[in-house]
Amino acid sequence: MEENASSSARLWPKGAGLAKLVREHDWAATPLGSIQSWPQSLRTIVDLALSSPVATIVLWGEDNTQIYNDRWAWLMGAKHPAALGQPTQECFPEIAESMASIYSRLREGEGVVLNARKLPIQRGDAIEDAWWNVHYLPARDESGVVAGVFCTVVEVTSQGIAERGWDEANATLQKSEQRLRDVLDGMSEAFGLMDRDLRIIT
Repeated sequence: MEENASSSARLWPKGAGLAKLVREHDWAATPLGSIQSWPQSLRTIVDLALSSPVATIVLWGEDNTQIYNDRWAWLMGAKHPAALGQPTQECFPEIAESMASIYSRLREGEGVVLNARKLPIQRGDAIEDAWWNVHYLPARDESGVVAGVFCTVVEVTSQGIAERGWDEANATLQKSEQRLRDVLDGMSEAFGLMDRDLRIIT
């Protein structure tokens, strides 16, 4: 019976792609410890993340150790696969400071939704502006304590760029209107200095 349970543990989580990487990762070298020792709460939330149809990541423990699905791996680009099992603050130092207050709210049991939020992210050698719809949920362990974070994200960068482009276009239009008003005001002053024969009065 114990042998069957041990064999089942070695085959979890089932599947290819990120499921296989999670199954074969050296978790004993991370704060989470050996995968065979993970609590059922963590196993359940990891199963949910791996089967999610959108980019999903689990941050577990005080170090926010990362476990994510294939779609999240794709958006991380060059950070994957080293990011698997890495504390998220080390993986994303470019946003660590801005995320600190959000993690604090989550640890208090509060869900957080960010719509079209601009969060710069490093891809390759460059840090790019990117926009996201992000949903954070506190994840609890068997005792009911918040032990982690369940996060789903949908990139809406094209929408963000469109909105930024509209803002820039609107600002340009306002500047053009102001220049036109300045010109018209100047013309009014000039016409005010002319007599009926359009001779400039000095």
